[in-house]
Amino acid sequence: MGSVANGIYTLSHAPEQNLTLMFGSDRPGTQVNVMPPSGAPGDQDWEVRRTEDGAYTLRNVKSGTYAGFDGHPEADDPIRGFPEPRTWHLLPAEEPGTFFLTVPGPTGDLALDVSPLLIYPPLAVLRPLDKGDTSQSWHLTRLDA
Repeated sequence: MGSVANGIYTLSHAPEQNLTLMFGSDRPGTQVNVMPPSGAPGDQDWEVRRTEDGAYTLRNVKSGTYAGFDGHPEADDPIRGFPEPRTWHLLPAEEPGTFFLTVPGPTGDLALDVSPLLIYPPLAVLRPLDKGDTSQSWHLTRLDA
């Protein structure tokens, strides 16, 4: 598992798509999307914090809610903002500074990914992890260093 320092980050998915909590809403269950850089303060800024067990939480800076999912993780579950933290594992990907953000699923690890549905704005969802698919990796750019 990769080690990432606690701090404020943007989480980017190629090409130039950032994990976004639309309008920084603190309403539980608000959909997390994958959008181009918005310029809206805090919507795309995430506090990444390591937990005692070595996993990580992703808290949106503007809303204070955590990226997570309802119940037990399943493939294609949407990622939403919740007041309670969910933990993620960060597995190093091929490129420096890139990671797969994963949770254990019923039949294997699930990765934070972009929904294959062709809708706008694109949804962040859980998909079966494929370590050979670099499009599932996220680049973490530290903002508060």
